[in-house]
Amino acid sequence: MARLLTPDDKKVHRVITLDIPASDLEKFEREALKRYKKIARIPGFRVGKAPDAVVMTRYGSAIKADAIEDATKFFFDKELKARKIGYVSNIEFTDFREKPDGSGYTVTVEFDTIPRFDLPPLSKLEVVKRIKKVTSADVDQEIERQLAKLGEYVPVDREAKEGDFIFFDLTIYEHTPKGKLRPIKKYENRMLALDKKEISEGLLSQFVGKKADDTVELEEDVKLEDGKTRKLKYVYHIRSVREFVVPELDDEVAQDLGYESVEDMRQKIQEELEKKVHENSEKDLETEIALKIHEVVGFEVPQFMIDSNKKFLRERVFGLKDEPEGELKALIEQVATELAIKEIVIFNTIEEIEPETTDEEIQEELNKLAKENRLAVDAYVQELKKRGRYEEVMERIKEDIKRRKAWEYLKGGVKVEVVFE
Repeated sequence: MARLLTPDDKKVHRVITLDIPASDLEKFEREALKRYKKIARIPGFRVGKAPDAVVMTRYGSAIKADAIEDATKFFFDKELKARKIGYVSNIEFTDFREKPDGSGYTVTVEFDTIPRFDLPPLSKLEVVKRIKKVTSADVDQEIERQLAKLGEYVPVDREAKEGDFIFFDLTIYEHTPKGKLRPIKKYENRMLALDKKEISEGLLSQFVGKKADDTVELEEDVKLEDGKTRKLKYVYHIRSVREFVVPELDDEVAQDLGYESVEDMRQKIQEELEKKVHENSEKDLETEIALKIHEVVGFEVPQFMIDSNKKFLRERVFGLKDEPEGELKALIEQVATELAIKEIVIFNTIEEIEPETTDEEIQEELNKLAKENRLAVDAYVQELKKRGRYEEVMERIKEDIKRRKAWEYLKGGVKVEVVFE
């Protein structure tokens, strides 16, 4: 069924006016009165037994305020469903007023939402799909990564050099006003990688050339919140100098890593890398299509979506608490915006083509989830129901199927130039 869109549907910021009939507001007032009556503590009456008129006299203003809020939310949700608006943010209710004829009230609601639009002619859109070739060097790099799982830190009887690892105990001292050293913290058996990518060149130079049982002493002035400085002394006692050694690859080592042989390892890693390359190229293609549609349609990208994506990327992907600076900040902003654009495009595509989900497709996805959780399907379903998550998971499965079909529709509609790199 075709969507009937208005010019306002393309906007992110919306303003609508709700009509609330007086009779409906009275219903919400009666519901609010019931709630207050159950908990009202009024002298001379047991809790829940005070007459309605007495409760209204004491709590009338609060009851009316709650009724207005409840009625506004009810009619707002009703209006959103009527307009098929599913995502809203930054909601603000303003300008609540009674109609001149006393028949009810009006309230103005301002909010942000996802813009809605008709897809442009897909056959006129041209995008590039880039496919990276998996090389033997890529396979070797992955083998090195897996061999590192079996690596060991082996002590060496020599001076430390760049690339080694220092195992140490650290005691931090504070200089007292009387010129003495007072220990304030102690750490035991910690490790330091002598790598310019991990530590500063200044710190690196302090440890290169040291041996087991040597001591490294450093001092630092730490600025406190009140503007004063605190002089600290760091004393490192080196327990050992070690190299990280990985085993030579042979069939036995390959078996330790879960493969039948070295040949089997290389073949399966090649296949896995090619699978990842394919998945990445598909994701990149989806991004290219979404950006092209955004370029043609020119819809606004809601800031609340960008901010939500930035928070996820910053905290969950990069593990940062604070806002980064420089190139990383720009990268997060770019990726967050692209993710928002993709979400808007796929949302509108699903609405426009209305893809269906079959029982067979749902069952197939359910089988995959059960396998991932190492359970039989029936046992997995029972576990979901036991935890009260069955309906949630089923809705997510249906949504994922619709999203997949929507992307297939977009990919099948645009002109794609394949480039092998």
